[in-house]
Amino acid sequence: MGNATLPVGGVTAHLNAAPRAAFRQRGVRYSHRRVQVQSEMSGFESLGRYLLIIGGMVFLLGLLLTLAGRIPWVGRLPGDIAIQRERFGCYVPLATCILLSVVLTLFLNLIARILKR
Repeated sequence: MGNATLPVGGVTAHLNAAPRAAFRQRGVRYSHRRVQVQSEMSGFESLGRYLLIIGGMVFLLGLLLTLAGRIPWVGRLPGDIAIQRERFGCYVPLATCILLSVVLTLFLNLIARILKR
């Protein structure tokens, strides 16, 4: 690749003559014999991946909420507080919230570890 030329951002540069700083300014990484041009779509690709992950999580949450009514113990755990009066009712699902928090924390940590690989 001795005297090869490379179009960089509308400017043709000679690999041996152009300083590395000029390549970096235009989004090109220069290392010994190889020149890599960073893709302009890389931001959109990662955004698309995140949108798919968020969409999948929303789908799973919707599925969970749909099926939660069929699980008999959800909302009726021993730590849940229910107050019923003649003209007043109050329900505070403390134990259900704590259980849901622990389950979601474990699930999201598992997903985070899988995605880091």
